[in-house]
Amino acid sequence: MPAAILVAALATPALADGGAGGRSGNVNLVGGSGGTGFSGAAGSDGAGGPISTAGSGGGGGGAAGGGAGGSSGQTQNLPGRSGGTTPGQDGLDGVDDTFPSGGGGGAGGANGATVTAPAAIGTNVTGQAGGKGGKGGNGGNIGAGGGGGGAGGYGVIVNGAGPISVTAIITGGTGGNGGNGGTAVFVGGVGGSGGDGGVGLQATGAATITNSGTIAGGNGGTAGTGPSGNGTAGAGGAGVVGSGLTIINSGTISGGLADGGAGARANAITFTGGTNVLTSNGGTLDGNIGVTGSLTLLQTTAGGATGSASYANAITGSGALIVNTDANKSVTLSGANTYSGGTTISGGTLAISSDANLGAAAGTLTFDGGTLKAADFITSARSITLGAAGGTIDTNLKPVALSGAISGTGGLTKMGGGALALTGTLSYAGTTTVQAFGTLVLGDATHAVTLPGAASVSGALNLYNGSLGAGAIGVNLGGGLIVGGLAGSAATAGSATITNNGIVDFRNTGTAGSATITTNVGASGGVPNGSGTFFYDNASGGTSRQIVNAGGMLDISFLATSGTTIGSLEGAGVVGVGGKTLTVGSNDLSTTFSGVIQNLGTKPGSGTLAGGLTKIGAGTLTLTGTNTYTGATLVAGGTLIVNGAIATSSGLTVDAGATVGGTGTLPSTVIAGTLSPGNSIGTVTVAGNLTFTSTGTYKVEVSPSAADRTNVTGTATLAGTVSALFQPGTYVTRNYVILSAAGGLAGTSFAALSTTNLPAGFLAKLSYTSTDVVLDLTAALGSVQGLNRNQQAVASSLGNAFNAGAALPPAFLGVFGLTGTPLRTALSQLSGEPATGAIQAGLQATGTFLGLMLDPFVAARSGASAGAGGPTLAFAGETTGALPADAARAYAAALPGVYGKAPPAALPAPQWTVWGAA
Repeated sequence: MPAAILVAALATPALADGGAGGRSGNVNLVGGSGGTGFSGAAGSDGAGGPISTAGSGGGGGGAAGGGAGGSSGQTQNLPGRSGGTTPGQDGLDGVDDTFPSGGGGGAGGANGATVTAPAAIGTNVTGQAGGKGGKGGNGGNIGAGGGGGGAGGYGVIVNGAGPISVTAIITGGTGGNGGNGGTAVFVGGVGGSGGDGGVGLQATGAATITNSGTIAGGNGGTAGTGPSGNGTAGAGGAGVVGSGLTIINSGTISGGLADGGAGARANAITFTGGTNVLTSNGGTLDGNIGVTGSLTLLQTTAGGATGSASYANAITGSGALIVNTDANKSVTLSGANTYSGGTTISGGTLAISSDANLGAAAGTLTFDGGTLKAADFITSARSITLGAAGGTIDTNLKPVALSGAISGTGGLTKMGGGALALTGTLSYAGTTTVQAFGTLVLGDATHAVTLPGAASVSGALNLYNGSLGAGAIGVNLGGGLIVGGLAGSAATAGSATITNNGIVDFRNTGTAGSATITTNVGASGGVPNGSGTFFYDNASGGTSRQIVNAGGMLDISFLATSGTTIGSLEGAGVVGVGGKTLTVGSNDLSTTFSGVIQNLGTKPGSGTLAGGLTKIGAGTLTLTGTNTYTGATLVAGGTLIVNGAIATSSGLTVDAGATVGGTGTLPSTVIAGTLSPGNSIGTVTVAGNLTFTSTGTYKVEVSPSAADRTNVTGTATLAGTVSALFQPGTYVTRNYVILSAAGGLAGTSFAALSTTNLPAGFLAKLSYTSTDVVLDLTAALGSVQGLNRNQQAVASSLGNAFNAGAALPPAFLGVFGLTGTPLRTALSQLSGEPATGAIQAGLQATGTFLGLMLDPFVAARSGASAGAGGPTLAFAGETTGALPADAARAYAAALPGVYGKAPPAALPAPQWTVWGAA
């Protein structure tokens, strides 16, 4: 369908008022004012004065609807000339004067038809044209003013709020011309103003107007002339006027022209308030659109639209503009619009070629699901609000620069080829989406911009100046992210979480900040296509966490500096360091990298020279892959665990306070810090020479069955301290080879040995062969203090047998882990002392008991009598004299055969012998 057409004209609102009468000459007696409205208001009379001065002012023109023209002013005692009336459709002219008075005002034209909605205005409705306004009368010849022209009548007046169908031709009446001012000897009069043209269709209610006909406002009248000045030309009448209207236009709606057709065109439509809707189905609007309230440009099938619409002229007024279209339709604005209520795109597409198309610069642009499409290069400083449904900017291969603030709850989508540059404050809550083939630029040399949240990048996101913030950013297959795209500006990835399936570049002085960057496999299942994360120029890795997964690439070989620092490295991908040094550890995390660090990058132009690796920070970096870089390796802080290989490195240096370990292969190594083989207990290989400085520490872990070990293919030069950490267990092995150098020890030895958790009952010392360092474990039970003679004898016997290599019973081995009272108890039990001691105690107790029972010298057995002053007896005393005869006989009779003490019993025979006693 053809687009709607809006012909260019200046915005000139017109409500078909009558023209003002001209003033008189030398005393400036004013003319009458024109009537207003469309209900037949009369023009006012002109001012009069004395005949000795000048003629009077002209009468005002009557308003639309048949308003009478005003009379000219009275001069001395002579009446002014009367204005015209409207006995029919057209207003009559005001009366001319030939001597003292001004001309009368012309009458307003009568209105055409009045209908009530719902209605159809076609050939069945008569009187569809407003009447012409009458001409103002000419002033008299002593300087009187000309009369004002009458207003043209309205074409149709619609009452009610319902559907109106227009298939006819509706026109407003032409305004009357102003009368000419009179001449004079000294000062002549001023011409009257022309009357305004009549409105084509005036709606008094919220009508829905479907127009397939023609609705036109009338032309305004010409201005009268005069020796002292001309009047004002009458304005054209608007095509349609009303509030709360819905207009669906497939015909023509036009405003009338001013000044008898020679001046500016009036509005095609003037919306005077309320909520209004305009839909174009290939119709033509000739004239501007005035908006008070709001106007929705609706191009949806549901709203009756059959295609897109274009509006080339100005939209004016204090109202707001809303655009809503179907996905396959659009609205194009190309006029210098001045409406001040802001623009909302609630659906579909609004195309513009200039920021001026969006109304006054102070008006906000609001998106709620729609698209703004650039038809040309656009710069704008207006504020933008993103509603919940978000908004899309289609650059359409054109550069677009927005410097205003962007806020709201929704997200922003960059669509189409070309670049969109944002330099204002971004605070919207939704996701930023950059679609394929387009570029979104953030910041410039003087404006730093922070990305407010998450982003999805399938095109290019170029951070010139500012930060990527703290959101989640996905760089999709074929997409690219550049941090630091503008030389001399500060750009950082901030603390963003970046998932890279495309390309991430850090350029100029851009930095990865504290971001987490996960680089995955690129297109075609690998990195030869150039996918990955790359550092150029003077860029830096900050404290970023770099996760390079299998198939992903991290390349620092394009740097203009000697290298860069990253927070941590993990994953299974490839790191290219060609000619540069990668420093890892500034975020103190402990990570594992199972991929390959190599000289050569996989992107065309990558460096191939020897690159190196430096470990800093407090964390641990574990390398499990076979790395092939050939530059130097430095461990300046934390721990480097090599469970793979870095044998191709030109050399490894471990600074004081730092540690290297693992079970992999190292190059020639200098230890000023700590060498700790294994992951717990294991063996590390040095493919070259090994040198310990005086500050170096060789840390080995020892178990009952094994100990850490370093195998050196070259020469080992020893110094510093061996630190042995013993694990819990029952120790059997007597010695451990902890270092073996194929090239020998060069006559050197370690300066000291320190132990941790050394098993009780053992002594540790170092011994050396020509190629090996041996940790000897010697039993020392015999040297324990505080043992008695039996315990000491047993301890010395066990220690001597262990050190001589004897095979002790397993139960005996537990003694070597005991100390203090448990050790003394065990040695006593092994000596047999507890059992013999118990027997001896029993014998002693028996002897004591028998001694008490059988000792004749115990009290009561000494012959002492029980009497005063005698000792307390244990039992009845024995008599020392003979019993009286009678007592003896009585006692004998009672106890026959008892004449004295029983004979003493035989002593029991001892049943024990004593083996020994302490």
